[in-house]
Amino acid sequence: AAGGWALSRLSRPKNEASSSAKVASPKSENLQTNQGSLVKVDSEGGYECSPGLAVLSGDCQRLASAGGDALGPWNAANDEAVWRVQVARPGFFQAQVTYAGTAAAEGTALEIRIGNRERRLSLRDTGGLEQFETDSLTVAVERSGTQPISLRVPLPKAGEWLRLRSIRLAPLG
Repeated sequence: AAGGWALSRLSRPKNEASSSAKVASPKSENLQTNQGSLVKVDSEGGYECSPGLAVLSGDCQRLASAGGDALGPWNAANDEAVWRVQVARPGFFQAQVTYAGTAAAEGTALEIRIGNRERRLSLRDTGGLEQFETDSLTVAVERSGTQPISLRVPLPKAGEWLRLRSIRLAPLG
């Protein structure tokens, strides 16, 4: 892939349907008051950045959803989710972003920042807010140690149109 980035799409089963409800999340929860839990390497050498480990800013909240929690609604310019990741070894990883989106998501950019590097993933309509799918980018993590990984939508949209379930860094090679 050009520039060391590859895009792939993985589908989740279509039977992930259920109602959703908001999980209490105080508005004071932001980057200044909540440092979040440290994401550490798992048994497969990857890093699972889940909603419960994220530090949230703006109006972004944790939402209960079929099959697990998600983050949303992503309708303000300052909505952001940040994870502190304890990288054991630098290298190339597949950043697997699992999300659900409505027709409004089609073509919208999701900004992924790892350390001081920024990439954008073009989102798509997955069939609704309970239909989670995974898109991936190959990324380079340049150093070991604690690093922030952040997600935000530079040009947000009104209403609920996107839910983020997780971002997983899976080692390549």
